[in-house]
Amino acid sequence: WLVWREGLGTYFRLLEVDEAWALLKVQEGENFAYLCEGACEWVDAEHAAARVAGFMQTWLTDGVVCLR
Repeated sequence: WLVWREGLGTYFRLLEVDEAWALLKVQEGENFAYLCEGACEWVDAEHAAARVAGFMQTWLTDGVVCLR
């Protein structure tokens, strides 16, 4: 489960295992290339970058992460 706050609202949703892994690695400071390489455990190499980019887009849209 992912739980986050945005403003006064509290939000949550169930994460698939590959997204949970990717979010953990982002918190550890890993880069996009590392995430794409690791995502190959769940999707083929041809789709790994799109999968990771989709996670990042969702995290940004939901306010889970922000750009510095």
